[in-house]
Amino acid sequence: MNELMSVIIPIYNVERYLERCLNSVINQSYRNLEIVLVDDGSTDKSGKICDDYAFKDDRIVVIHKENEGLVRARKSGLEIARGELIGFVDGDDYIDSDMYSSLKNNMDKIQADIVSSGYIIDGRGIFNNRSNLYEVSANNRASLITERINCADDAIIASLCVKLFRKDIIKKTYVMVPDSQSYGEDYICFLACLLFSGKISVMNKAFYHYTVREDSISHRSFPDMIMNEASLCGTMNRLLMAEYRGENFNETIDNRLCKFLLTEISHLKHKTDDCFNNQLYSFPKVEMLKNHKIALYGAGKVGQDYYIQISRYNNCHIVLWVDMNWENYEFDYCEVVNPKELLSEAYDYVIVAINQKSVADEIKGALICEGISENKIIWEKPKHNF
Repeated sequence: MNELMSVIIPIYNVERYLERCLNSVINQSYRNLEIVLVDDGSTDKSGKICDDYAFKDDRIVVIHKENEGLVRARKSGLEIARGELIGFVDGDDYIDSDMYSSLKNNMDKIQADIVSSGYIIDGRGIFNNRSNLYEVSANNRASLITERINCADDAIIASLCVKLFRKDIIKKTYVMVPDSQSYGEDYICFLACLLFSGKISVMNKAFYHYTVREDSISHRSFPDMIMNEASLCGTMNRLLMAEYRGENFNETIDNRLCKFLLTEISHLKHKTDDCFNNQLYSFPKVEMLKNHKIALYGAGKVGQDYYIQISRYNNCHIVLWVDMNWENYEFDYCEVVNPKELLSEAYDYVIVAINQKSVADEIKGALICEGISENKIIWEKPKHNF
């Protein structure tokens, strides 16, 4: 059957990648497409690119809306989608030309509700499940959900972008994803799919190309990662308690969170050990900092080593870490912020973590001009550890 297929593409500030994405969808060998572009309040040229493509291809429908995030953008696309089949592509990714014809052929052959495939991260490899057919029933639903919660090796890939859905299934399940879910939204939706699907077919093929963007790589802090995972586990638990009466998954979800915590703590320990082992510089008068609140100025190598050194002392408290190029620094263990924060934070000393005296003097002069007491600003030639 040549059913209409709606491909929903949420778009936010991806002008650099968008034409490649749209060309890959427009040129699908499966031609009976409705392509729904949801411009989620882009501030670059993404919105104009959408309109230009819609002018050239009458299969394209464009929604321009205020920025509300990925989940709301997808929901907006689903609300107007006319197709009986639904696919998703992100605006910075692209797909092989035979993706939707292959998924559709498999769906027709198996009479599946959902067909899933693999994905490719260019330069890193192909990520796939083995081919399989899951006839989801009361007998195996709980075990499939448990596998997905535990991230078992043979668990079906959760990403929505590698799948083709029957419209009734995805519309019923995606509304269960909270609008505010910015981490694990695909995961939540796919768990819901396991609750309501009859047949899920998995192809051992990869068509979807994920783009790893330098400007969007997540360097989340350790506390943020913990909070995100805890929030995801809470959402999973609420979903399953509300929609599935067959089994209590509290213990499974708790075990997942514990495993995540242990893994992340181990990673953090290795990173911290590496930092301590590679410490080249130290502040020569660290004793004077005891029982004081410290603001650290400079996040380069000297600043990073000072942070590690000072943090060893329980009675030295770094309350602020600033740098003129603060946006370029992201660490798991502390946030680097704009030097303007020095004007509102309470501290006893500003330690200037700079190697060159001339540069340190310029910084000191600028801080004094901002009204910071000269007596609070300290620079010492960093001690070089050989």
